[in-house]
Amino acid sequence: MTDDIFLFDESGTILKGVKNKSIKSATIPERVIIIDNFAFSGCTSLTSLTIGNNVKEFGKTAFYDCSGLTSVKIPNCVKKIGDGAFKGCLGLTSINISDSVTSIGSLAFEGCSKLTSIEIPDSVTNIGWGAFWGCPVKNVYLPYSINNRDNIFEDSIVIMKVRVAISYSWDSEEHKNWVKKLADDLESKGINVILDQKHLRLGDQLTSFMQKSILDAERVLCIMTPNYKKKTDNEEGG
Repeated sequence: MTDDIFLFDESGTILKGVKNKSIKSATIPERVIIIDNFAFSGCTSLTSLTIGNNVKEFGKTAFYDCSGLTSVKIPNCVKKIGDGAFKGCLGLTSINISDSVTSIGSLAFEGCSKLTSIEIPDSVTNIGWGAFWGCPVKNVYLPYSINNRDNIFEDSIVIMKVRVAISYSWDSEEHKNWVKKLADDLESKGINVILDQKHLRLGDQLTSFMQKSILDAERVLCIMTPNYKKKTDNEEGG
């Protein structure tokens, strides 16, 4: 049935396009890994979209001008949302970006004039310029993981950048778990927390990480314990 609807490459893993631009619903087969450039571009009647659980990438302008789409759930397998992937989706009111996504391309959601809110997961490290231009989003919490924070939204958008770096001593597993819970509670209140347990990557130097965290944060929260005071007084550890 899917071969009657979609066009594939020779391997069958890249969805190249649809045979009928008037398509109203689409279920992406499980074998698909990439939804190619322009695959659904101009499918203005498309109102229902189910994405297979093996898709890793949305190509450039993959869903450009799919004005009938109102919501999209991106499964926990997609790594990359390409340039202009959902550009001009005028009916889009909600988008669920999974925490597998690491890159959102330039103009990815440009012109989605009904998209009023967006949550960007900590997994995202790169967002291209103009990714959300034309989206009437009022408040956005950008995670610490994003390298470039400029020109993602239009000037009229208020970007919340409240970032708190937590400094503490590794007294015990119980204490580390307590600090982790504190960080989770703060994030549930909309505060962007920088914490080694969440953001320190394999191979990173702890001292360099803490120095960068303090420079990047608007506030530093020190969890004072006797062991923390001892380390501070004796200039020991990180």
